[in-house]
Amino acid sequence: MIDKMNRKTIIDELNKALSDTRTGEIERLKEIGGFESFGINNSNNIFSNLSSFTIINKKNLSPEEEKKNLRESMKFSLWNIYNESFFAYIFGFERLCILGCRAVVERGLRISYQDKTNIIAGEKWSLGPLIKNCAEANIDKMIIDLANIVKKEGDNLSHAKYEVKYNWNGLIMKNTKIKPEGAPTAHYHTGNSKNALIATRDFLTQIFK
Repeated sequence: MIDKMNRKTIIDELNKALSDTRTGEIERLKEIGGFESFGINNSNNIFSNLSSFTIINKKNLSPEEEKKNLRESMKFSLWNIYNESFFAYIFGFERLCILGCRAVVERGLRISYQDKTNIIAGEKWSLGPLIKNCAEANIDKMIIDLANIVKKEGDNLSHAKYEVKYNWNGLIMKNTKIKPEGAPTAHYHTGNSKNALIATRDFLTQIFK
């Protein structure tokens, strides 16, 4: 677990890394409340139950120990993907941010289902069936609602819904902030990455509070 001094060091280093970037990236960081409002690298300790991991390393694991290891390994990958999705948003990789958030939510639901039922979620359950089965297992409605927000954003990108809806490769024409007076240029339709990121943060807060 990261202690208070190390958390401050992490934030200082992250802010230093952004000091030479474009104004737009710093604005995006400020707009969502900075690193600490999302607990990035456990900067303000809001995810202390998520950012530490214990794997049982021995031969001949019992069924319960195997379940515990599976849960911990999902926590580990979830935590890393969440942090990576945050930085994807800050640096403008909005589609990667949304897809990362979708992957985080799927892992979070698998953990929630296992915690609630003591049964490992089905290997072939994608996000839709996971949400359905978690709802049937009476997992908190707020968790389900937040998962659905991220699912909608992720599905639009994963399943090419923007291309189908907007035609010609899902492109939209818009002016850039750098040269707002210039001619519109082509951009991929990205969806609402900020909304997906905030919903993912709130989703994790509900599970690992």
